[in-house]
Amino acid sequence: MYHITMWVAKLKISGISGVVGSRTKKHNVSVAGHIISVNKKKDYLYVDIAGFVYGDKKNKERFVEDLRKAREVSNFEVNGDFIIAQVRDPVELEPAYSTGVMHLEPVVIDSKGDNYYTIGSWKRNELNIFLNFMHKKYNAEIVRVENKKISNFFILSFKPELTGKQKEAFELAIKQGYYDYPRKTSIEKLAKISGVAFSAFHAHLRKAEKKLLPYSI
Repeated sequence: MYHITMWVAKLKISGISGVVGSRTKKHNVSVAGHIISVNKKKDYLYVDIAGFVYGDKKNKERFVEDLRKAREVSNFEVNGDFIIAQVRDPVELEPAYSTGVMHLEPVVIDSKGDNYYTIGSWKRNELNIFLNFMHKKYNAEIVRVENKKISNFFILSFKPELTGKQKEAFELAIKQGYYDYPRKTSIEKLAKISGVAFSAFHAHLRKAEKKLLPYSI
């Protein structure tokens, strides 16, 4: 297998941060997404983002409507759990969108508003500029920096389509620790929590796994 060698860093920004992070905590949801493009116009940056929302159905609906109404959001579209939006940031944040670094995994914003980044760069100095800015501006915690070989990137568009029931079953299984080792729950318990008959829940979960597993290999 062919590998690419580059500088890779993982970092965490704690607490409520930004137009998205402030709302994931408020509505108890999480988001995983990518920055698609950044355009600079006068005193603002217009950032196109795309991603998926995870959590309770009602919470996701409240989050989507709240984000849609945010004054920083100029364009917004939603299709199920998938959202794409254009967010306006002050131009002083331009170093946070440096072309010298690339996102190797989706940016994850959890239900506490914490942001998790996995980024890469060909040059250590360009990575350092980004990390120094994020630490100074957001008090980012640098979890790890290493020169390593990578074999792929995680791209959101590769995610297969799941039905609503399949998404709910899979998300519940993750949340309840079904895929932890050792397992923290069983399909019987998950079906009971979801209020769905065991046979139906089992079918939804297995179909979701069948669609998702080929993309994780």
